[in-house]
Amino acid sequence: MARPGNLHRVFSVMDLYPRAGAIQEWACATLFHLAKNGRNKVVITAAGGLMRLYAAMDENPDVSAVQGFACGALAELALDCENRTAVMATGGLRRVFAAMDRTPGCARVQENGCLAMALLATKSAGNKDVVLKQGGLQRAYAAMDGHVGCVAVQARGCQVLQALIGIACGKKIVLVGRGLEVLHRAKTVHASHALLTARVNALIALLAL
Repeated sequence: MARPGNLHRVFSVMDLYPRAGAIQEWACATLFHLAKNGRNKVVITAAGGLMRLYAAMDENPDVSAVQGFACGALAELALDCENRTAVMATGGLRRVFAAMDRTPGCARVQENGCLAMALLATKSAGNKDVVLKQGGLQRAYAAMDGHVGCVAVQARGCQVLQALIGIACGKKIVLVGRGLEVLHRAKTVHASHALLTARVNALIALLAL
């Protein structure tokens, strides 16, 4: 668990140097790794972590490392139900989308952006609907198109599809759109990757139901 003093030091540095890309990258990466701990997810948000991540993203729009680690931190925080609600209510999804749109060539941003989308849509039909209506599916396709050879991006893109087909309209849109195309392509390109192939096969089976 993160010690309050250590977290305070990270936040203090972020507040003092809002436009120092290297510092914000380090801070966002630190929060990303700290947020992997269940208790830290609550502590970070309660201490103002969301606003610091947003500030880092807003003040450093062209620093892909900041955007990538911040998206990753938001994804980790979104594993907590209350955090998930807070991120959706305070502009987190909009910032994830902006990061993905701004840096399509950065695999880390696309991977963590897809992960954040998927986890924000988890266990909430309302969130699924928002992600879908605001262009989440199209961004997942764009990420997978732009990084065909990257297993991590393909896997996270699949995770978005899996989250969104949890509602009837999402399943229909995936079926009549490019869903099966991108899934079969991922399966073909990464035929030797057992975990990705298994995920793709499971998704194709769900779509067939």
